[in-house]
Amino acid sequence: MASISRIILLFYFILKIIVANELGLDLEYSTNGLKFLPFGKLLISQNFHGNYTGTVKLESGIEDSLYKGLKESSSKNGMYYLRSKDLLTSNSACLLLRSNLAHSIAVTIDQERGSLESLTVFPDGIYDAGIDLLDCTDFDAAKPSKIKTQVVVTTVQELPSPDTVSYLQRLEEEKRARQHGAAQDNRSFLAKYWMYIVPVVIFMVVSGAMGGEEGGASQ
Repeated sequence: MASISRIILLFYFILKIIVANELGLDLEYSTNGLKFLPFGKLLISQNFHGNYTGTVKLESGIEDSLYKGLKESSSKNGMYYLRSKDLLTSNSACLLLRSNLAHSIAVTIDQERGSLESLTVFPDGIYDAGIDLLDCTDFDAAKPSKIKTQVVVTTVQELPSPDTVSYLQRLEEEKRARQHGAAQDNRSFLAKYWMYIVPVVIFMVVSGAMGGEEGGASQ
């Protein structure tokens, strides 16, 4: 009996490691932007390697109401809405109807806070919709047998903050190095600037010599 208990505890521990964290959020939909109905529960799981996956557990029996709502909304060029708490996303009701109610849901989560940061819904399978696809006036969509959902999960990526401390330390070290170098330079004025003085002296000597020769010639 004790061995069975240990096996159960070990299995539970392994399961907790494999599924390290799970976030569950309620989703609601609307085809008119006014009345929202339950869509299902968004489940986001993190495995042992830190990767996230998402699934949607749909509300039972929403196919009929969603299909009818999308048909009515698309006939007026309306929008389809999906929300979770204060996050709201929308897309063309006509495009959702053309995709056979296939949802592609993109979410961004904050790992540290365990919260949902963004929510976006796309008609799955329709990636380049022209103006003609936004008009469902003459489009007769058959009701799909089930609603398909795909969830793409991304995490908030923090940008590295500037290393201000190291930068200031480096500036201080360079300042001290310049001051130290200036303090150690005890050479005389001539020793420092002889390379500038010598050409001037030579020029003056040559000029004086040439002036003396011209004066002697004139006498």
